[in-house]
Amino acid sequence: MLASIRAARPWLLAALALSACSDDTPTTSPTDSGADDDSALSEGECVTDHDCIYMGPGSMCMDSACMKMDVLGPTVVQPAATDQDISLTPLIDINDDPAIFEGNMEVAIEDVELTPGVLTSAYVYKNATLPGSVPGPLIDVVEGTLVRIHVTNNLPEPTTVHWHGLALPIEMDGVPNMPEPPIEPGESYTYEFEAMYPSLYWYHPHFRSDVQIERGLYGMFVIRPNTPEPVVDVERILSVDDILVDDSGQVEPRDESPAHILNDDGSMGMTFVSMMGRQGNRLLLNGKMNPVINVQGGSVERWRVTNTANSRFFNLSLEGHQLVHIGSDQGFLAAPKVVSELLISPSERVDFLVQMTGNAGQDYAFVTKHYDRGHDMADPGDLPLATVRYSPSALDVNTPMPATATPIEAWIETDPRHIITMGETTVRGGGVAFTLNSEVWPNFTPLVSPFNSGKETWELVNTTHMDHPFHLHGTRFQVSSTGPIGGGLTPETDREWKDTTIVGPESVTRFVTEFVDYPGTWLFHCHIFEHAHGGMMGVVNVE
Repeated sequence: MLASIRAARPWLLAALALSACSDDTPTTSPTDSGADDDSALSEGECVTDHDCIYMGPGSMCMDSACMKMDVLGPTVVQPAATDQDISLTPLIDINDDPAIFEGNMEVAIEDVELTPGVLTSAYVYKNATLPGSVPGPLIDVVEGTLVRIHVTNNLPEPTTVHWHGLALPIEMDGVPNMPEPPIEPGESYTYEFEAMYPSLYWYHPHFRSDVQIERGLYGMFVIRPNTPEPVVDVERILSVDDILVDDSGQVEPRDESPAHILNDDGSMGMTFVSMMGRQGNRLLLNGKMNPVINVQGGSVERWRVTNTANSRFFNLSLEGHQLVHIGSDQGFLAAPKVVSELLISPSERVDFLVQMTGNAGQDYAFVTKHYDRGHDMADPGDLPLATVRYSPSALDVNTPMPATATPIEAWIETDPRHIITMGETTVRGGGVAFTLNSEVWPNFTPLVSPFNSGKETWELVNTTHMDHPFHLHGTRFQVSSTGPIGGGLTPETDREWKDTTIVGPESVTRFVTEFVDYPGTWLFHCHIFEHAHGGMMGVVNVE
């Protein structure tokens, strides 16, 4: 196998490239892969990644040949902290009926100031009468509200709006041709649904997601409960993101370079982007680089955070402070957890409280700490997201921590209705495909689940050596157990309402779900956009 790869190297180096697709639909097909027996392996051949450990960090087994991945993503360089406006512009409600939220939202290209003094050409969601922004307008409604959003596409390419995590009819889900076509340039579409399940959500396109979201298309969506919320001094709705920009501050285009590289020792390797997805060289908090967050000593703040990055995991920490974790993707936790760090993968949300116990006039760094999400990836820690600055005067504020515990009935795990295996392979014509059940989207055999027939268990088996954030459309779920492949599963006692969960390398995750809100053909996929774009998507027919 290794000899055949080496023999093919001239055309590989000339032709290998990641598939460039226009609608989140890969056009690649997998090659035959996998060795049957590791008892007679030649040098450089392999059955699993473990056979390639001798190559050091980034080693992997791809189609029976040992390869080494570039483990270095782009270097993050943050500007100095400055006072910047990180408030979110609300979407204007044009309907006087308090039971209806109705807005006009445009999708356009505009220059935005992501770092002070530099204008970046971005894709933006915007109020029809106001300048665009990254993130787009905040939609903030109470549960039970009828939401009606008229979206006009002024981009030079089609787009959609996917309302991530929201329960809504399949026609409103914003996945191209499932069943509605994308919104063509110059055309409009009206999304209408009832706001259910109070929590923090977000919206983004599901058409060329890896490109359009990287260029700025995303926004926050809050559904508030009809009952009183926790009493805090300040609530902040935040997005954490990264962006890859050039020296002039413009977004770098999608990397179309070959996925395969030739290492110095003559062996074949893989680029960082082809395996791990696109990471940026600047970090954004509500579309700003290292803004100052002014706080009042003794106050309690509630921070509700969404990870909107293509592939970067954020391991959140606030210097000198504890975080009281109170909520997840789809609501409050059964009991708060006091932590020093909170890991959040692409599309996940976290809700936490902070007691502002710092010193008057002092700065504290809000950072993302080191996290290796696979293949011994080099991920420098303590990268600044924002600077928390205390008022110079010690104010007489001593707000108590509010109670947030919400009982959660633990759904009982049963024998899995569906078992989904996550994998990876190379493809004809070059590049990497990410697979579900050895299939590459759109060549996926649909799963079938009955509608409104009770709870069911799904099993996710990750055979790769990296984390994959798995997202299921159309419903919510509870992770019920996890464990290593081939080992025993450990029950999850602290249940959370989720729509995205991290499935660790060489591990098994089970969750319990039910389809009771809407029938339809619902998408599921890895929420690293380059992995979804590269084939790690599937559907379940709920009927």
